[in-house]
Amino acid sequence: MFFFARAVHSPFLFDDSQNLDALAHIRGESVFSPGFWEFVLGGNAGPTGRPVSLFSFALQADSWPYSPAAFKSVNLIIHGLDASLVYLICLQLTKVMKLEESDAWKIALFTSLIWALHPVHSTVILYTVQRMALLSNFSYC
Repeated sequence: MFFFARAVHSPFLFDDSQNLDALAHIRGESVFSPGFWEFVLGGNAGPTGRPVSLFSFALQADSWPYSPAAFKSVNLIIHGLDASLVYLICLQLTKVMKLEESDAWKIALFTSLIWALHPVHSTVILYTVQRMALLSNFSYC
């Protein structure tokens, strides 16, 4: 994760502002306010509107637009959790394959590190609105 940690301080990119500008309207509102839920349930991305990722953004409304690092740090944490789940899945697969336990954890660790540090994940972590992809990885595991 240290590989991506230095880039967390980059600015908002591409369509981050377009998709998250409405956070300014709910800054300081509680989870129980109607404006909070209008933001969460008012998404127009995909058939469901992606309420889970919008909920996670709404929880960070007080950081918008002044702290891209706050949003990207949460993305990095979710990516770390995804990598942990990849490790656990690989560990289970090595058990199914009946590998020696001393080899199993090494294979699972190596595989999850390759997955976690692969540059293809940089866009998912550093483009703030791609949190939906991180959360979908989490739900698949």
